[in-house]
Amino acid sequence: MTSEDRYREWDAAYVLGVLDPEERREFERHLAVCAECRSAVTEMAGMPGLLGTVPFDQAVSITGESRGTGPEDTEPGGQHGAPGTSAPPLSRVADAARRRRSRVRALFATVAAGVVLVAGAGGWAVGRAASPAGPGGADAPQAISAPASVELLPTGQTEIRASLVITPTAWGTRFDWTCDYPVAEEHGNGRGWQEEDVYTLVLIDDDGQRSVAATWSWTDSETSTGLGASSALPLERIDSVEIGLEGADYTLASGQV
Repeated sequence: MTSEDRYREWDAAYVLGVLDPEERREFERHLAVCAECRSAVTEMAGMPGLLGTVPFDQAVSITGESRGTGPEDTEPGGQHGAPGTSAPPLSRVADAARRRRSRVRALFATVAAGVVLVAGAGGWAVGRAASPAGPGGADAPQAISAPASVELLPTGQTEIRASLVITPTAWGTRFDWTCDYPVAEEHGNGRGWQEEDVYTLVLIDDDGQRSVAATWSWTDSETSTGLGASSALPLERIDSVEIGLEGADYTLASGQV
């Protein structure tokens, strides 16, 4: 297997954050020169948020791990996760992925297939209500909004852009995104990314209120992947999303939800 073939198996593990530090740095150097791998990583940017939709036993089956009984398999408070009722701890999937990188891709494929089936059934998922919420009582279905994909495009200051996936959750929303930075010579003022830059992910709600959901810094690469954040603001209340520069009063990129 050539080094190029080897890197093709690393994209899913990279997005899940399960490469060790040395491998991660090596893969980021490769991403800087490989458009094909950058594209693959961008397409997977929202999958960590969707991982929570995979039942515990299904994820364990895909990664080839048996349910353990050690401390690392115990939920907070000393309780083991019930089969099929909760999402798998990412740390456990990560440990399995380090030993079986190819199976990480299987997990991603399963999640993606589930999302397609949900969309085909009418664009929403069905779950059990915790308490009676109308006709049918506790067995009545609950509608859960599908994830939204948003492209954040440059507003004119620089050529920074991002691909964002917003995933509704029981507690608000999760954001997963990939950010591409401009090369200095691409724009007139000669300003590209800088090591001291701190970027902000800003949410604008339906009342026009602005809130910062996340901040991050440049990672010595043309692309930052695996960026993630959470907010209590529900998806239906988010009007648009912007990328800004901490300490600056202008917007670098924006997108309508």
